[in-house]
Amino acid sequence: SVAGLQLKILVVQDTGVEWLRFKADAAVVDEIIALGFVASNHAEFSRETAGANTPTWWKPDADGLSHYYIHQKWPSQFLHSVAVLAHDKEKHVVYFQHEDF
Repeated sequence: SVAGLQLKILVVQDTGVEWLRFKADAAVVDEIIALGFVASNHAEFSRETAGANTPTWWKPDADGLSHYYIHQKWPSQFLHSVAVLAHDKEKHVVYFQHEDF
């Protein structure tokens, strides 16, 4: 199950970014990862999600995330479409961000 969903969508011309933060049990996280995510790291997650338009509630470092993943070809009609996911198994907190252009 998923709870406490927070979402921000930003579209500027032909670029779109979505940020999601939610709580989910391990089964849900495993389903999302199985969509084609591969292991990543904190540095790559931070690089992919940095920017001036991040939501005020986007505080992955404060939530102590421990597992990081990236999907270099997230399904989209755009040429560039990258999604990143980070979560903490004990707190069940998930951060997901997708950008395409």
